[in-house]
Amino acid sequence: MINLKDIWYNIKYGIKNLFTYFVIIWKDRDFDSYYIFILLRKKLEIMAKMFERRDRYEGVEKDVKRMKFCIKCLDRLIEDDYFSSELEKKWGEYKFIADDSDNILFSREKIKTKEDQIQYDKEFREFVERASNYKERDLKLLFRVLEKYIEYWWD
Repeated sequence: MINLKDIWYNIKYGIKNLFTYFVIIWKDRDFDSYYIFILLRKKLEIMAKMFERRDRYEGVEKDVKRMKFCIKCLDRLIEDDYFSSELEKKWGEYKFIADDSDNILFSREKIKTKEDQIQYDKEFREFVERASNYKERDLKLLFRVLEKYIEYWWD
């Protein structure tokens, strides 16, 4: 037998979801992990708020804390900028220069000598490796928490 209450609930909830996810789905593309992270972040954000609001079981605070931890990992993965502010602080912002042949070159404001450039290149490689390690760490932590706890996140 068809339950009209369930139909009404599903229509109401479905329309709410259309509004909640519209912008994310509109901008979604199928070629980059960035879009998966955006969608997952939104879902965890909504779930964390609901769990906080309902507070229906013992230990819900721990689950909300885990969800928010995942959201922080996702924020870093979405931003995908693990080192540029450190480089900017030391070497200044990028500057673009056209040479005599109309080639566009880029440098940093505080690179004045060849020695500066050599030091910058060395530090840049180190920052890239460190950033790669941080990103890998965030991915592992995110999916370790999801793997361990996501099955328990239901209400």
